[in-house]
Amino acid sequence: MPVLVADMGGTLTRTKVLVIGMMDSIHLANWLRHFSSEPVDFQIIPSSPMRRVHTLIRQLANSNSNATYSWSPWLVRAALPIWILDRILDRRLMGRLVRAKNDIFKPDFVHALEIQGAGYIARRAFHKKRPLKSVHVVTNYGSDIF
Repeated sequence: MPVLVADMGGTLTRTKVLVIGMMDSIHLANWLRHFSSEPVDFQIIPSSPMRRVHTLIRQLANSNSNATYSWSPWLVRAALPIWILDRILDRRLMGRLVRAKNDIFKPDFVHALEIQGAGYIARRAFHKKRPLKSVHVVTNYGSDIF
């Protein structure tokens, strides 16, 4: 069944999902792959200091699938220094980056895929003072389960 969202005029549009997750994770890659035949636009933000993108995520981004997958290459390259500074600032830096990407991308859903990194970043980004207008989902996955 296609994943479509109606806009204010009732017109069906592609679903936009902002994903916060570990870019080097097979778990994130497999989750994204489930939507490759759907009309979904994914914007991915790394939640960990790893500076590589999993091979499957790269393959998905370069495929002719119905879904689109994109991320900011500079954010992946600068993940380690950002992560170190973010720990000093109690996740405020990544929270602001996620909030800014949310304001620009205007997703229908925000999905934080794992709790220890992405979940805490999302919590910082969407605190009570600036409530989230899109649906926000946090799931445990992969290494979170143990």
